[in-house]
Amino acid sequence: ELRTKIAKLSKEAAKTPATARRGGMYHIPREGAGQVVLVGLPNVGKSQLVSSLT
Repeated sequence: ELRTKIAKLSKEAAKTPATARRGGMYHIPREGAGQVVLVGLPNVGKSQLVSSLT
């Protein structure tokens, strides 16, 4: 039963075009100013990094 399910899913995955797998779910147009999120633990230098880059 498990092998038949795996085989069925493999066939379905092979039917999808390769471009659909690479595209992702979201499309973000490349225009205007970009936004970056800087995440990290406290006291690791996030503010110092931002101030040195700007």
